[in-house]
Formats: sequence, C-alpha cells, structure tokens
Amino acid sequence: MTMRLPRVVTGWLALLSGVLAAAGLVVIVVYCFATDGPHARYLAVALTTGMASFLVGCLAGFLFGIPRVVSTGALRLTQDGKVSDDPKPDAVTGQFTPSTNLSEISDWLTKLLLGAGLVQLGSLARLAGVLVHAIAQGISTTTTGTAPVSAGATAMAGAILVTYVVLGFLDGYVVTTLWYGRRLSEMQV
Repeated sequence: MTMRLPRVVTGWLALLSGVLAAAGLVVIVVYCFATDGPHARYLAVALTTGMASFLVGCLAGFLFGIPRVVSTGALRLTQDGKVSDDPKPDAVTGQFTPSTNLSEISDWLTKLLLGAGLVQLGSLARLAGVLVHAIAQGISTTTTGTAPVSAGATAMAGAILVTYVVLGFLDGYVVTTLWYGRRLSEMQV
C-alpha cells in the first residue's frame, strides 16, 4: 500500500495539472479571439509566454525536487582492510555508491537562487511588473507603448505567467521527486 501511494499522488497531480493547463489554454484562446485586433499575434504571444513560463517552472521544480543521497556516515573498508571515507566504488561487494554531483549542484543553485532572490526582492518585483506590462502589450492592441494597456490584458498576462510557472514547478517537482527518486532507488537495489 505504501508503494502505491506515490503513484496515486503522481497520477492525480498529473491529471490536475493537465486539466488546469487545458483550462488555461481554453481561457487564452477565448481571450485572444474575443479581443479586437490581430488574433494570431495575441495567441502566439500568449502561448509562447505560457510555454516559457511552464518550462521555467519545470526547471525550478527539478532543482528543488532532486532527491538527495543520504549518507550513513559509515566508513568504508578498502580491499586492503584500510579505513576510507572516500565514496569510491566498493571493491569488496561490487556495488557502486550513487554520484551526488547533480544533487550538490542542485543544492548550490537552490541556495544561490534563494539568496539572490531574497536580497533582490524589491527589484525582482519591479522586473516582474515590467515583464507583465510587456506581455500585456503583446496581447493587446497597443503596440507603440504610448497608449495605456488595458487592465484585462495586464491581468491576463499576470495570470498566464503565474499559472504556468506554478504548474511547471509542481510538475517538475513531482516528477523529479517521485518518479526520478523511485528510479534511483531501483538502481541501488
């Protein structure tokens, strides 16, 4: 029963993510064709923004979800009987210890991104506002930047960014944690 729970959770989260992504796609298409102007351009900007946001979220979810190898701290005996704490392949049993390079890089990048993000929180909010405004210009009739962008276009741009970043993060995190973690544990057995 405990081995089945992650598959059920993964299945339901994948279904929920797919349904939300499809619903978001329907909302984007309805918005793009309900707005006056070049519908194909609106759709292209909105879909490209959604896909890019989803991929950024997936990358962040991957970085946060990489399983860590838990070290027991036990010292290993080498073939000559000497004590070594070097995680090299164990010559006695023929088993290999998993490489922790990817998890160390992930841990380092996570700390770096969180640290830089917290220090630059004020400027990140300003940059997010500029990004939302630029996307809103791409999905509205103002292309010169002199006319004010409608509140609906700004709200839609913000919703596209937030929705697809969150969905991508959840997908990346769940897949990395459950599926990739399960594959790593199967390789160690």
